[in-house]
Amino acid sequence: MAAAWARVLGLAVCYGLLALFSSWLTDQPSMVALSPLGPGWLASGLIFGAALLTPRSQWPQVLGAGALGAFFWAWLWADLGLTGALAIAATEVLAVLFGVAVTAATRPPRESSRPYAGLMSAGALVLGIAASAVLSALMLAAVRSLVGWSGDFWPVARQIAAAVFTGLLVIVPILDTLGQFRVQRSGGLGMRRFVAGLAAAAALLLIMLVVFTPLGLKYLGPIVATFTYLPLPFLVLVVLLWGGAGSALAMLLCAALASSCLYLGGGPFLVTENFPSEALLEVQGFVVVCALMVLTIRGLSEGYRRARERAQTWQLRYERALDAASVAIAEFDAVTGRALWCAQLDRVLGAEAVQPSHIGDWHNQAEATDQGRLRQAWQDVASGMRPGSRQPLRLRGRHRPAARLEQQLVPVRGPDGSVESVIVLLRSPDSEE
Repeated sequence: MAAAWARVLGLAVCYGLLALFSSWLTDQPSMVALSPLGPGWLASGLIFGAALLTPRSQWPQVLGAGALGAFFWAWLWADLGLTGALAIAATEVLAVLFGVAVTAATRPPRESSRPYAGLMSAGALVLGIAASAVLSALMLAAVRSLVGWSGDFWPVARQIAAAVFTGLLVIVPILDTLGQFRVQRSGGLGMRRFVAGLAAAAALLLIMLVVFTPLGLKYLGPIVATFTYLPLPFLVLVVLLWGGAGSALAMLLCAALASSCLYLGGGPFLVTENFPSEALLEVQGFVVVCALMVLTIRGLSEGYRRARERAQTWQLRYERALDAASVAIAEFDAVTGRALWCAQLDRVLGAEAVQPSHIGDWHNQAEATDQGRLRQAWQDVASGMRPGSRQPLRLRGRHRPAARLEQQLVPVRGPDGSVESVIVLLRSPDSEE
Protein backbone atom coordinates (compact mmCIF):
# COMPACT_ATOMS: atom_id res chain seq x y z
CA MET A 1 0.00 0.00 0.00
CA ALA A 2 2.82 2.41 0.88
CA ALA A 3 4.56 1.70 -2.43
CA ALA A 4 1.34 2.37 -4.34
CA TRP A 5 0.86 5.70 -2.60
CA ALA A 6 4.49 6.59 -3.29
CA ARG A 7 3.96 5.93 -7.01
CA VAL A 8 0.80 8.04 -7.02
CA LEU A 9 2.49 10.95 -5.26
CA GLY A 10 5.59 10.72 -7.46
CA LEU A 11 3.49 10.72 -10.62
CA ALA A 12 1.41 13.62 -9.28
CA VAL A 13 4.57 15.65 -8.60
CA CYS A 14 5.87 14.97 -12.12
CA TYR A 15 2.47 15.94 -13.48
CA GLY A 16 2.59 19.20 -11.52
CA LEU A 17 6.04 20.07 -12.85
CA LEU A 18 4.93 19.50 -16.45
CA ALA A 19 1.77 21.49 -15.80
CA LEU A 20 3.84 24.41 -14.50
CA PHE A 21 6.03 24.20 -17.59
CA SER A 22 2.93 24.18 -19.78
CA SER A 23 1.65 27.23 -17.92
CA TRP A 24 4.93 29.01 -18.53
CA LEU A 25 4.59 28.30 -22.24
CA THR A 26 1.05 29.63 -22.37
CA ASP A 27 2.16 32.81 -20.61
CA GLN A 28 4.49 33.68 -23.49
CA PRO A 29 3.37 36.46 -25.88
CA SER A 30 2.98 34.08 -28.81
CA MET A 31 0.64 31.89 -26.75
CA VAL A 32 -1.48 34.60 -25.19
CA ALA A 33 -4.42 33.73 -27.45
CA LEU A 34 -4.64 30.33 -25.77
CA SER A 35 -3.95 31.33 -22.18
CA PRO A 36 -5.01 29.83 -19.90
CA LEU A 37 -5.49 26.36 -21.35
CA GLY A 38 -5.15 24.17 -18.32
CA PRO A 39 -2.38 21.62 -17.84
CA GLY A 40 -3.36 19.44 -20.80
CA TRP A 41 -0.72 20.87 -23.14
CA LEU A 42 2.00 18.50 -21.89
CA ALA A 43 1.06 17.08 -18.49
CA SER A 44 -1.83 15.01 -19.85
CA GLY A 45 0.67 13.18 -22.04
CA LEU A 46 2.45 11.93 -18.93
CA ILE A 47 -0.73 10.38 -17.52
CA PHE A 48 -1.78 9.05 -20.93
CA GLY A 49 1.59 7.39 -21.50
CA ALA A 50 1.76 6.01 -17.95
CA ALA A 51 -1.69 4.45 -18.35
CA LEU A 52 -0.62 2.79 -21.61
CA LEU A 53 2.39 1.21 -19.90
CA THR A 54 0.52 -0.14 -16.87
CA PRO A 55 -2.05 -2.95 -16.62
CA ARG A 56 -5.68 -1.97 -16.34
CA SER A 57 -5.74 -2.94 -12.67
CA GLN A 58 -3.37 -0.01 -11.98
CA TRP A 59 -5.24 2.57 -14.05
CA PRO A 60 -7.01 3.97 -10.95
CA GLN A 61 -3.61 4.79 -9.43
CA VAL A 62 -2.41 6.54 -12.59
CA LEU A 63 -5.65 8.45 -13.10
CA GLY A 64 -5.73 9.34 -9.41
CA ALA A 65 -2.26 10.83 -9.71
CA GLY A 66 -3.39 12.87 -12.71
CA ALA A 67 -6.49 14.08 -10.89
CA LEU A 68 -4.42 15.00 -7.83
CA GLY A 69 -1.85 16.92 -9.87
CA ALA A 70 -4.51 18.69 -11.95
CA PHE A 71 -6.50 19.66 -8.85
CA PHE A 72 -3.57 21.26 -7.04
CA TRP A 73 -2.35 22.97 -10.21
CA ALA A 74 -5.76 24.51 -10.81
CA TRP A 75 -6.31 25.40 -7.16
CA LEU A 76 -2.89 26.73 -6.14
CA TRP A 77 -1.35 27.94 -9.39
CA ALA A 78 -4.24 28.92 -11.68
CA ASP A 79 -6.35 30.17 -8.74
CA LEU A 80 -9.55 28.66 -10.13
CA GLY A 81 -11.13 28.01 -6.77
CA LEU A 82 -12.43 24.72 -5.46
CA THR A 83 -15.13 24.29 -8.13
CA GLY A 84 -12.81 25.08 -11.03
CA ALA A 85 -10.09 22.80 -9.63
CA LEU A 86 -12.51 19.91 -9.31
CA ALA A 87 -13.73 20.53 -12.86
CA ILE A 88 -10.15 20.52 -14.19
CA ALA A 89 -9.36 17.29 -12.31
CA ALA A 90 -12.51 15.61 -13.65
CA THR A 91 -11.67 16.79 -17.17
CA GLU A 92 -8.19 15.34 -16.90
CA VAL A 93 -9.37 11.94 -15.69
CA LEU A 94 -12.22 11.56 -18.19
CA ALA A 95 -10.23 12.76 -21.22
CA VAL A 96 -7.23 10.53 -20.50
CA LEU A 97 -9.42 7.54 -19.65
CA PHE A 98 -11.39 7.97 -22.87
CA GLY A 99 -8.26 8.25 -25.02
CA VAL A 100 -6.51 5.29 -23.40
CA ALA A 101 -9.66 3.17 -23.70
CA VAL A 102 -9.95 3.99 -27.42
CA THR A 103 -6.28 3.11 -27.95
CA ALA A 104 -6.53 -0.15 -26.00
CA ALA A 105 -9.70 -1.18 -27.87
CA THR A 106 -8.29 -0.57 -31.36
CA ARG A 107 -4.64 -1.49 -30.88
CA PRO A 108 -3.47 -4.98 -31.90
CA PRO A 109 -1.32 -6.97 -29.43
CA ARG A 110 2.31 -5.91 -29.32
CA GLU A 111 3.57 -9.26 -30.61
CA SER A 112 0.86 -9.62 -33.24
CA SER A 113 1.93 -11.33 -36.46
CA ARG A 114 -0.78 -9.63 -38.52
CA PRO A 115 0.40 -7.70 -41.60
CA TYR A 116 1.09 -4.04 -40.86
CA ALA A 117 0.47 -4.61 -37.14
CA GLY A 118 2.98 -1.87 -36.33
CA LEU A 119 1.20 0.63 -38.56
CA MET A 120 -2.16 -0.35 -37.08
CA SER A 121 -0.73 0.14 -33.59
CA ALA A 122 0.50 3.63 -34.51
CA GLY A 123 -2.89 4.48 -36.00
CA ALA A 124 -4.66 3.30 -32.84
CA LEU A 125 -2.36 5.48 -30.76
CA VAL A 126 -3.09 8.55 -32.90
CA LEU A 127 -6.82 7.79 -32.77
CA GLY A 128 -6.75 7.59 -28.98
CA ILE A 129 -4.77 10.82 -28.74
CA ALA A 130 -7.23 12.60 -31.04
CA ALA A 131 -10.20 11.33 -29.03
CA SER A 132 -8.62 12.49 -25.78
CA ALA A 133 -7.76 15.90 -27.25
CA VAL A 134 -11.30 16.49 -28.55
CA LEU A 135 -12.96 15.53 -25.27
CA SER A 136 -10.43 17.54 -23.28
CA ALA A 137 -10.99 20.59 -25.49
CA LEU A 138 -14.77 20.43 -25.15
CA MET A 139 -14.64 20.03 -21.39
CA LEU A 140 -11.93 22.68 -20.88
CA ALA A 141 -13.86 25.15 -23.03
CA ALA A 142 -16.91 24.43 -20.88
CA VAL A 143 -14.83 24.99 -17.73
CA ARG A 144 -13.64 28.33 -19.12
CA SER A 145 -17.24 29.38 -19.57
CA LEU A 146 -18.08 28.09 -16.09
CA VAL A 147 -15.41 30.18 -14.35
CA GLY A 148 -16.20 33.25 -16.44
CA TRP A 149 -13.17 33.54 -18.73
CA SER A 150 -13.71 35.45 -21.95
CA GLY A 151 -13.82 33.86 -25.38
CA ASP A 152 -16.33 32.13 -27.62
CA PHE A 153 -16.83 28.44 -26.96
CA TRP A 154 -16.04 26.89 -30.37
CA PRO A 155 -12.98 28.99 -31.30
CA VAL A 156 -11.51 28.31 -27.87
CA ALA A 157 -12.34 24.59 -28.15
CA ARG A 158 -10.59 24.37 -31.52
CA GLN A 159 -7.49 26.11 -30.17
CA ILE A 160 -7.36 23.88 -27.11
CA ALA A 161 -7.87 20.73 -29.21
CA ALA A 162 -4.96 21.66 -31.49
CA ALA A 163 -2.69 22.42 -28.54
CA VAL A 164 -3.59 19.30 -26.55
CA PHE A 165 -3.36 17.06 -29.63
CA THR A 166 0.12 18.40 -30.39
CA GLY A 167 1.29 17.98 -26.80
CA LEU A 168 -0.04 14.44 -26.52
CA LEU A 169 1.39 13.50 -29.91
CA VAL A 170 4.84 14.54 -28.68
CA ILE A 171 4.81 13.04 -25.18
CA VAL A 172 2.74 9.84 -25.48
CA PRO A 173 4.69 8.07 -28.29
CA ILE A 174 7.96 8.85 -26.50
CA LEU A 175 6.76 7.29 -23.25
CA ASP A 176 5.22 4.37 -25.12
CA THR A 177 8.50 3.69 -26.93
CA LEU A 178 10.80 4.15 -23.96
CA GLY A 179 8.55 1.92 -21.87
CA GLN A 180 9.20 -0.94 -24.32
CA PHE A 181 12.96 -0.34 -24.42
CA ARG A 182 15.06 -3.23 -23.10
CA VAL A 183 18.84 -3.56 -22.84
CA GLN A 184 19.97 -6.51 -24.97
CA ARG A 185 23.11 -8.58 -24.54
CA SER A 186 23.12 -9.41 -28.24
CA GLY A 187 21.14 -8.64 -31.36
CA GLY A 188 20.77 -4.96 -30.53
CA LEU A 189 21.99 -1.86 -32.31
CA GLY A 190 25.30 -2.48 -34.07
CA MET A 191 28.20 -0.06 -33.87
CA ARG A 192 27.99 0.93 -37.54
CA ARG A 193 24.29 1.75 -37.30
CA PHE A 194 24.88 3.60 -34.05
CA VAL A 195 27.63 5.76 -35.55
CA ALA A 196 25.58 6.42 -38.70
CA GLY A 197 22.56 7.35 -36.59
CA LEU A 198 24.73 9.56 -34.41
CA ALA A 199 25.96 11.42 -37.50
CA ALA A 200 22.37 11.86 -38.72
CA ALA A 201 21.30 13.08 -35.26
CA ALA A 202 24.19 15.56 -35.19
CA ALA A 203 23.21 16.88 -38.62
CA LEU A 204 19.59 17.12 -37.45
CA LEU A 205 20.61 19.11 -34.37
CA LEU A 206 22.85 21.42 -36.38
CA ILE A 207 20.15 22.19 -38.94
CA MET A 208 17.55 22.75 -36.22
CA LEU A 209 19.87 25.19 -34.45
CA VAL A 210 20.60 27.08 -37.67
CA VAL A 211 17.01 27.26 -38.91
CA PHE A 212 14.95 27.63 -35.74
CA THR A 213 17.03 29.73 -33.35
CA PRO A 214 16.86 33.55 -33.35
CA LEU A 215 20.39 33.61 -34.79
CA GLY A 216 19.18 31.95 -37.99
CA LEU A 217 16.51 34.60 -38.48
CA LYS A 218 19.04 37.31 -37.67
CA TYR A 219 21.81 36.24 -40.05
CA LEU A 220 19.87 34.49 -42.83
CA GLY A 221 16.89 36.82 -42.89
CA PRO A 222 13.58 35.88 -44.54
CA ILE A 223 15.27 33.13 -46.58
CA VAL A 224 15.34 30.99 -43.42
CA ALA A 225 11.67 30.14 -44.05
CA THR A 226 12.78 28.21 -47.15
CA PHE A 227 14.62 25.70 -44.95
CA THR A 228 11.74 24.99 -42.57
CA TYR A 229 11.37 21.31 -43.44
CA LEU A 230 15.04 20.65 -44.21
CA PRO A 231 15.50 18.67 -40.94
CA LEU A 232 12.91 16.04 -41.95
CA PRO A 233 15.20 13.83 -44.13
CA PHE A 234 17.69 13.61 -41.29
CA LEU A 235 14.89 12.78 -38.87
CA VAL A 236 13.89 9.94 -41.19
CA LEU A 237 17.49 8.67 -41.19
CA VAL A 238 17.58 8.69 -37.39
CA VAL A 239 14.31 6.73 -37.25
CA LEU A 240 15.54 4.13 -39.74
CA LEU A 241 18.97 3.75 -38.15
CA TRP A 242 18.20 3.98 -34.45
CA GLY A 243 14.71 2.51 -34.30
CA GLY A 244 12.17 3.18 -31.56
CA ALA A 245 14.09 4.70 -28.64
CA GLY A 246 16.37 6.78 -30.86
CA SER A 247 13.48 8.08 -32.95
CA ALA A 248 11.61 9.03 -29.76
CA LEU A 249 14.52 11.12 -28.54
CA ALA A 250 14.98 12.71 -31.98
CA MET A 251 11.28 13.58 -32.10
CA LEU A 252 11.51 15.16 -28.64
CA LEU A 253 14.53 17.16 -29.81
CA CYS A 254 12.70 18.51 -32.86
CA ALA A 255 9.56 19.40 -30.92
CA ALA A 256 11.46 21.02 -28.05
CA LEU A 257 13.69 23.13 -30.30
CA ALA A 258 10.90 24.21 -32.65
CA SER A 259 8.59 25.20 -29.79
CA SER A 260 11.12 26.78 -27.45
CA CYS A 261 12.77 28.80 -30.22
CA LEU A 262 9.37 30.18 -31.19
CA TYR A 263 8.77 31.29 -27.61
CA LEU A 264 12.23 32.92 -27.59
CA GLY A 265 11.41 34.91 -30.72
CA GLY A 266 13.16 32.85 -33.39
CA GLY A 267 12.37 30.42 -36.14
CA PRO A 268 11.11 30.50 -39.71
CA PHE A 269 7.47 30.79 -38.65
CA LEU A 270 7.99 34.36 -37.43
CA VAL A 271 9.12 35.66 -40.83
CA THR A 272 5.57 36.59 -41.78
CA GLU A 273 2.43 36.57 -39.64
CA ASN A 274 -0.83 37.41 -41.35
CA PHE A 275 -2.87 37.10 -38.15
CA PRO A 276 -2.15 36.71 -34.42
CA SER A 277 -0.84 33.30 -33.34
CA GLU A 278 -0.22 32.20 -36.94
CA ALA A 279 3.33 31.23 -35.97
CA LEU A 280 1.97 29.12 -33.14
CA LEU A 281 -0.33 27.21 -35.48
CA GLU A 282 2.52 26.71 -37.93
CA VAL A 283 4.89 25.31 -35.30
CA GLN A 284 2.12 23.01 -34.09
CA GLY A 285 1.68 21.83 -37.67
CA PHE A 286 5.43 21.24 -37.95
CA VAL A 287 5.48 19.18 -34.76
CA VAL A 288 2.42 17.17 -35.85
CA VAL A 289 3.99 16.43 -39.25
CA CYS A 290 7.21 15.27 -37.60
CA ALA A 291 5.38 13.10 -35.07
CA LEU A 292 3.08 11.48 -37.64
CA MET A 293 6.00 10.83 -39.97
CA VAL A 294 8.00 9.18 -37.17
CA LEU A 295 5.01 7.06 -36.13
CA THR A 296 4.33 5.99 -39.72
CA ILE A 297 7.93 4.99 -40.42
CA ARG A 298 8.19 3.17 -37.13
CA GLY A 299 4.90 1.41 -37.77
CA LEU A 300 6.02 0.22 -41.20
CA SER A 301 9.46 -0.89 -40.00
CA GLU A 302 8.11 -2.58 -36.87
CA GLY A 303 6.68 -5.47 -38.87
CA TYR A 304 9.98 -6.08 -40.65
CA ARG A 305 11.86 -5.88 -37.33
CA ARG A 306 9.58 -8.42 -35.67
CA ALA A 307 9.79 -10.76 -38.66
CA ARG A 308 13.60 -10.53 -38.61
CA GLU A 309 13.71 -11.21 -34.87
CA ARG A 310 11.41 -14.22 -35.21
CA ALA A 311 13.53 -15.57 -38.08
CA GLN A 312 16.73 -15.12 -36.06
CA THR A 313 15.14 -16.78 -33.03
CA TRP A 314 14.01 -19.80 -35.01
CA GLN A 315 17.36 -20.01 -36.78
CA LEU A 316 19.14 -20.10 -33.42
CA ARG A 317 16.78 -22.78 -32.11
CA TYR A 318 17.19 -24.81 -35.28
CA GLU A 319 20.98 -24.63 -35.18
CA ARG A 320 21.02 -25.64 -31.52
CA ALA A 321 18.77 -28.62 -32.23
CA LEU A 322 20.94 -29.74 -35.14
CA ASP A 323 24.09 -29.33 -33.08
CA ALA A 324 22.65 -31.31 -30.16
CA ALA A 325 21.59 -34.14 -32.50
CA SER A 326 24.87 -34.04 -34.49
CA VAL A 327 22.93 -33.55 -37.71
CA ALA A 328 24.05 -31.57 -40.76
CA ILE A 329 21.58 -30.27 -43.32
CA ALA A 330 21.70 -29.00 -46.88
CA GLU A 331 18.97 -27.97 -49.32
CA PHE A 332 19.25 -28.32 -53.10
CA ASP A 333 17.03 -27.09 -55.91
CA ALA A 334 15.15 -30.08 -57.32
CA VAL A 335 15.47 -28.91 -60.95
CA THR A 336 18.92 -27.35 -61.20
CA GLY A 337 20.57 -29.18 -58.30
CA ARG A 338 22.01 -25.89 -57.03
CA ALA A 339 22.71 -25.73 -53.31
CA LEU A 340 20.39 -23.27 -51.57
CA TRP A 341 21.99 -23.37 -48.12
CA CYS A 342 23.94 -25.64 -45.80
CA ALA A 343 24.29 -25.78 -42.04
CA GLN A 344 26.39 -27.69 -39.50
CA LEU A 345 28.45 -29.58 -42.12
CA ASP A 346 31.68 -28.84 -40.28
CA ARG A 347 30.20 -30.18 -37.02
CA VAL A 348 29.47 -33.59 -38.59
CA LEU A 349 32.21 -33.86 -41.22
CA GLY A 350 34.97 -32.04 -39.35
CA ALA A 351 37.26 -29.23 -40.42
CA GLU A 352 37.73 -30.72 -43.90
CA ALA A 353 34.05 -30.31 -44.76
CA VAL A 354 33.53 -28.73 -48.18
CA GLN A 355 30.40 -26.64 -48.73
CA PRO A 356 28.85 -28.07 -51.93
CA SER A 357 27.52 -25.59 -54.50
CA HIS A 358 25.73 -28.33 -56.48
CA ILE A 359 24.34 -31.76 -55.74
CA GLY A 360 26.93 -33.16 -58.15
CA ASP A 361 29.71 -31.81 -55.92
CA TRP A 362 28.20 -33.69 -53.03
CA HIS A 363 28.00 -36.95 -54.95
CA ASN A 364 31.60 -36.58 -56.13
CA GLN A 365 32.79 -36.46 -52.51
CA ALA A 366 31.38 -39.95 -51.86
CA GLU A 367 33.24 -43.18 -52.50
CA ALA A 368 33.09 -44.31 -56.13
CA THR A 369 31.10 -47.41 -55.21
CA ASP A 370 28.36 -45.25 -53.59
CA GLN A 371 28.02 -42.55 -56.24
CA GLY A 372 25.70 -44.41 -58.62
CA ARG A 373 23.32 -45.38 -55.83
CA LEU A 374 23.28 -41.80 -54.49
CA ARG A 375 22.56 -40.29 -57.91
CA GLN A 376 19.69 -42.70 -58.52
CA ALA A 377 18.18 -41.92 -55.11
CA TRP A 378 18.46 -38.18 -55.83
CA GLN A 379 16.70 -38.51 -59.20
CA ASP A 380 13.87 -40.56 -57.71
CA VAL A 381 13.23 -38.13 -54.85
CA ALA A 382 13.70 -34.93 -56.92
CA SER A 383 11.27 -36.17 -59.58
CA GLY A 384 8.67 -37.11 -56.99
CA MET A 385 8.81 -40.83 -57.71
CA ARG A 386 9.80 -41.64 -54.12
CA PRO A 387 8.59 -39.91 -50.93
CA GLY A 388 12.08 -40.01 -49.48
CA SER A 389 15.24 -42.02 -49.17
CA ARG A 390 17.57 -43.12 -46.38
CA GLN A 391 20.85 -44.91 -47.06
CA PRO A 392 24.44 -45.15 -45.79
CA LEU A 393 27.40 -43.65 -47.60
CA ARG A 394 31.11 -43.17 -47.18
CA LEU A 395 32.54 -39.69 -47.65
CA ARG A 396 36.12 -39.33 -48.81
CA GLY A 397 38.60 -37.05 -47.02
CA ARG A 398 41.94 -35.69 -48.18
CA HIS A 399 43.77 -36.32 -44.92
CA ARG A 400 41.57 -38.88 -43.19
CA PRO A 401 39.90 -42.21 -43.94
CA ALA A 402 36.41 -42.27 -45.42
CA ALA A 403 33.72 -41.17 -42.97
CA ARG A 404 30.71 -43.41 -42.49
CA LEU A 405 27.48 -41.36 -42.65
CA GLU A 406 23.77 -41.86 -43.03
CA GLN A 407 21.99 -39.72 -45.64
CA GLN A 408 18.27 -38.97 -45.67
CA LEU A 409 16.57 -37.20 -48.59
CA VAL A 410 13.33 -35.32 -47.87
CA PRO A 411 11.38 -33.64 -50.71
CA VAL A 412 9.80 -30.19 -50.22
CA ARG A 413 6.70 -29.78 -52.37
CA GLY A 414 5.21 -26.51 -53.61
CA PRO A 415 1.56 -25.45 -53.80
CA ASP A 416 1.06 -27.40 -57.04
CA GLY A 417 2.37 -30.62 -55.50
CA SER A 418 5.62 -30.72 -57.48
CA VAL A 419 8.97 -31.09 -55.71
CA GLU A 420 10.66 -27.69 -55.45
CA SER A 421 13.70 -28.64 -53.41
CA VAL A 422 15.25 -31.60 -51.63
CA ILE A 423 16.65 -31.49 -48.11
CA VAL A 424 19.65 -33.69 -47.34
CA LEU A 425 20.06 -34.71 -43.69
CA LEU A 426 23.41 -36.16 -42.65
CA ARG A 427 24.26 -37.84 -39.39
CA SER A 428 26.98 -40.10 -38.17
CA PRO A 429 25.84 -43.59 -37.20
CA ASP A 430 27.99 -43.28 -34.08
CA SER A 431 25.84 -40.37 -32.84
CA GLU A 432 22.83 -42.68 -32.45
CA GLU A 433 24.60 -45.00 -30.04
